[in-house]
Amino acid sequence: IIFSGFLHCFLTSPLPSLAPPPFREPIRAHRERMQPPTRWGAGYGPQGMSNQPSYASRPAAGGGFPGQSGGGFPYGGGGASSSTPGGIPGQTQPIVSLTPFMAKWWIKARVLDKSTKKSWSKPSGQGQLFSFTLVDEKKDAIRATLFNDAVDKFYDLIENDKVYYFSKGNVKAANKRFSNLPNDYELSFDANAEIIPAPDDAGIVRHKYVICPIAALQGKEKNSTVDLCAVLLASGDVGTITTKAGESMRKRVITVGDHSGAQVELTLWQDTAETFSAPVGSVLVVKSARVGDFSGVSLSLTQQGSVVVEPEGVPEADAVRQWYLTNQGAAFTSLTQRGAGGGG
Repeated sequence: IIFSGFLHCFLTSPLPSLAPPPFREPIRAHRERMQPPTRWGAGYGPQGMSNQPSYASRPAAGGGFPGQSGGGFPYGGGGASSSTPGGIPGQTQPIVSLTPFMAKWWIKARVLDKSTKKSWSKPSGQGQLFSFTLVDEKKDAIRATLFNDAVDKFYDLIENDKVYYFSKGNVKAANKRFSNLPNDYELSFDANAEIIPAPDDAGIVRHKYVICPIAALQGKEKNSTVDLCAVLLASGDVGTITTKAGESMRKRVITVGDHSGAQVELTLWQDTAETFSAPVGSVLVVKSARVGDFSGVSLSLTQQGSVVVEPEGVPEADAVRQWYLTNQGAAFTSLTQRGAGGGG
């Protein structure tokens, strides 16, 4: 009788819940809210600790972290920053946060080194493009290229030294043959891009150079691009050559040297060759010169390249200028055989 009563009580009593105590989930959620990333895109890209996000860095399903709208993260739909009714983004991201995993984003940046239009033709088709460098308020930079219909749509809108908002571009691995920027990624835009002029921002620098000492050119791969800060040692006359395609091109060969004790020949092309004028001893900043191996080491200014005579606000130029003033008459080791020119 006693056993029957005990069995009846056991069978008719409700089973204990197998769910965890109710206080565990709030504590876990609270801990996650207390561990936001150190900056947007933490764990991603060239500046992150790794190419994979930690669990604590993964945003909520709606994009962003609890209490944070937008954010442009690669999870939960990406979540680009919202735009104002006039189409201007209400929130932008630093260039360093961009990765191929991000579907939606806005950046605000200054345009530098805008190239001319260039046509291309392949067996699969033909088209056109132009490119430029973007720099943001963090002084980070990324290369951007517009293709085909985007050239017709945006070429006249985009101007050197102007500030714009950019969105709807493709983030992809950088082709180091065409860029020497310290960024693992570059941007490409088609006609669906969103590019909106922005008011000038004094907090965004007006130049971005990655200066390479001339002596170090011997270790650079052919066709890589470099920036130089050097002294003008000689300047040739303007001449004309005919390319293999039958195109006539104007060229001028100049010789530059720096405090590394080396000198190299640099070829300027077309309008830059015609308009270049500077006395020997002038300090030059050369942007985007291509390395060649013709007759040793030589350089050739690219289409998007530029030469600035006696630049201001460039610390490297001040250092080279001071070095030259105290070392005039110093001997240089030439990396180019005399009269080679060209630069590949």
